[in-house]
Amino acid sequence: MLYCNALSRNDGLDTVYSYSSIVGPPGSGVTNLKDLEIDHTANGYYLPTSVQWEYAVRGGTTDTWFWGNDSTDADAYAWYWDNSDIVDGRTTHPVGQKKSNEFGLYDMAGNVWEWCEAGSRQSLRIIRGGSFDFSVGNMKSSYLNEVLPVSCKNRFGFRVVKGGRPESQ
Repeated sequence: MLYCNALSRNDGLDTVYSYSSIVGPPGSGVTNLKDLEIDHTANGYYLPTSVQWEYAVRGGTTDTWFWGNDSTDADAYAWYWDNSDIVDGRTTHPVGQKKSNEFGLYDMAGNVWEWCEAGSRQSLRIIRGGSFDFSVGNMKSSYLNEVLPVSCKNRFGFRVVKGGRPESQ
């Protein structure tokens, strides 16, 4: 959220997140933003909600995985437990080495778990997509996991959404 606000300011956009104070040191352990308010009408960047993330991963499909209903096709689309140690060891990989989904988005399944905007409980945050060190079952389009916000490891990442309405609206 701090990154999204910084990116928004850098691009001359309105920030989406406002808060009264930061709990923990920025860059190495922020655990909460006190009095967090989210303005999705602002034209800045924000983390996708879990629903937005699922819409993006599916790419218009209703299958178990965005590439279909057969997990054996996963190698063409994602880095996960069974194939991530083949090239560079069990680690993250550069984006775009696997096939994209129908929306042209790469690495929506596997490689790194992606943070979503909110969790179902105050103390936990939603992550989606699975990662290089999890099984193909964790990459199902509908699958989500919840973790503590202090869970910062190389298996977590995020992508941002640009808010606001187009100029013509």
